[in-house]
Amino acid sequence: MKILLAGDSTVANCPTHEYPMNGWGAHLAAEVYSWAAVYNYAKGGASTESFREEGLWAALLAEAGKGDLVLIQFGHNDQKRPHLAARTGYAANLRTMLAEVRSLDASLSSAPRLSGGTSLAEAETSSTLKRASRTTRKWCGSWLRNSRCP
Repeated sequence: MKILLAGDSTVANCPTHEYPMNGWGAHLAAEVYSWAAVYNYAKGGASTESFREEGLWAALLAEAGKGDLVLIQFGHNDQKRPHLAARTGYAANLRTMLAEVRSLDASLSSAPRLSGGTSLAEAETSSTLKRASRTTRKWCGSWLRNSRCP
């Protein structure tokens, strides 16, 4: 099974010269390696629009297939652009992404959230990242047991 990630810097593997900064996606493979391969297409500064324009979404779709899981986390770069407001362009882009993933018989979800409303993308400290990884592992395990997107 593959877990394919689409998102911005909060998900991305950052270049080594930016160490220790990394998005949560950089830490996911170590938590799921025994049952899934992680493909991280996330890019710093990306919006739902630029992710498509730069060909990252097309590359992700080319890799995705039946039974795979696509996790999407965008938002803070979208909100900087008036035409990508939450109820207009941003929502339309997410609906399009959902339809395209479903057409491949893969599942799609937005990234899970930690207790207290902190998203995995907002996890910054080492202990929080460890908790985020445990949360993601539990969430992905639940997804597999239920064979549907949570």
